[in-house]
Amino acid sequence: MTSKKKISEEQLLKKIRNIDASSIYEIKKISDKILYVLEIIKTDLKIDSFIPISALSTIFVDVLGISVTPRVITNALNPIKTKIHRQDLEGEISCKIMRDGISHISKIIQKPTTSKKIRSEKILSSAIHTITQMGINKEMNPGLYYIVIVDLAHSTEASTKLDPTENTNRIKEFIEITQNALPKKPKNFAKFVKANGDGALFFFYNFEDILQWARNIDRLCNGYNQKCIDEKKQDEYQMFSKKIVHLGEVQFDDVYNPISLAVNQIFKIEKEFGRVNLGITEAVFQVIIPRIESGQLSHKLIKKVTLDGEKNPKPIWEIGYN
Repeated sequence: MTSKKKISEEQLLKKIRNIDASSIYEIKKISDKILYVLEIIKTDLKIDSFIPISALSTIFVDVLGISVTPRVITNALNPIKTKIHRQDLEGEISCKIMRDGISHISKIIQKPTTSKKIRSEKILSSAIHTITQMGINKEMNPGLYYIVIVDLAHSTEASTKLDPTENTNRIKEFIEITQNALPKKPKNFAKFVKANGDGALFFFYNFEDILQWARNIDRLCNGYNQKCIDEKKQDEYQMFSKKIVHLGEVQFDDVYNPISLAVNQIFKIEKEFGRVNLGITEAVFQVIIPRIESGQLSHKLIKKVTLDGEKNPKPIWEIGYN
């Protein structure tokens, strides 16, 4: 049974980040993309609230890495009036998906196949998921982690100038680069956790592994960019990354979602780092002071910010690996 209790935008974004919405990149029409997001909210998240247009826009941009404005969403709703409920709530258009909308999306996402094949694929998918989770849960124990997010810089600007399919492929390739950049022989634990829009979340135990991973990303992106130059592709195809490191305790729920104040903190302050190549919080700075004093790393103060759940502002830093 779906809940009709009003949900805040912050709660909605948090829940969406923990859902696999990768099928959206296979959908061409923006109206169908909107229906897909509304279907996830209603069916997967069991939320029956009307969703404001501004919240939908934030989901597309901040979570899915798709550049869509509230005006674009509003205009795209007109052709699908029979598939959604619309209401004006507090002066803003809000909507939720109807049964016809759910049926429409099911036809787009599911490829024609026999019911027997569908059952087989579901059984196989469930088995693979169970095996994967068993392996992951053996590796991922509650504890203190370096929490790292990496984003594809200038992604929003690029998405307005590139073909949607090409932009989607570019984001997918960037996520693969961040995974391939993990050290082949790490000094300690280094793990890709999940993709997040046009970026990804990683956990590490050793800061030296983070430095090697960051260098590898830069090297792989440079190789990709040179290939784009050689092929005379427009500048928007090129890739540059922003990597941010925090430190904190992490717990995990039954389906392997990380539960942590530190994870929430880093996602909320990500924009405060601007276009920094490698940024760290004060918690990380205090741990790596010996590396800075030895000359291995350079550092520059960016500003002071107040982390979620804390009262006093603390510095955030940009570091360079020499």
